[in-house]
Amino acid sequence: MKHSLIKTGAATTFGPFEWTPDPAKLYLPANDIAVVVFIQRADTKEVYQTSLLLDLNDPSVVTGLENVSSDDVTLFPNPANKEFTVQLPSVTTKAVELQVMDQVGRAVATARIKEGQRNSTISTHDLPSGMYIIQLGSSDQVIRKKIIVVHGE
Repeated sequence: MKHSLIKTGAATTFGPFEWTPDPAKLYLPANDIAVVVFIQRADTKEVYQTSLLLDLNDPSVVTGLENVSSDDVTLFPNPANKEFTVQLPSVTTKAVELQVMDQVGRAVATARIKEGQRNSTISTHDLPSGMYIIQLGSSDQVIRKKIIVVHGE
C-alpha cells in the first residue's frame, strides 16, 4: 500500500492522517519538539514501521490554529460596567469578527480580534444595561457567549 506525504498549509496529511499543531502547546520549553511517525495497518492495528526525530528547532512561524470551542473563549469581567474583554485561548492566524447582539438578535456593536492578537476589548458605554450575546467567527465556525452589562451609578 503506497502513501504520500501532502503538506497543505497548517496541516500535514499522510494517507488518511492529519495533524494540526496547537501553538500554545508547541513552544515551551524551547526546542523540545520530537516527531514520531508510524505506519499502521488500519484493520489489525499492526505497526509496520516507526521513526523518531529528536532535537528539532521550534518553527519560526505558526501556520495554523486548532478549532476553538465556546468553553475556550473567556469574557471578563462578567457582568461588565464600562468595558469587557473577549479572550481566545491563543493568538489567531487570521482576523476574527466579533458581534455584540441584543436580546432580539440585532447587532448593536462590532469589533475584531486582529491577526496575531488574542483578545479585544469592547466598550459598553453606548449599550444599555442588559444581557447580550457575543458572536465570534464566520460561517465555518461560530461561537456564542453571554455577557451581562450593568452600569453603576
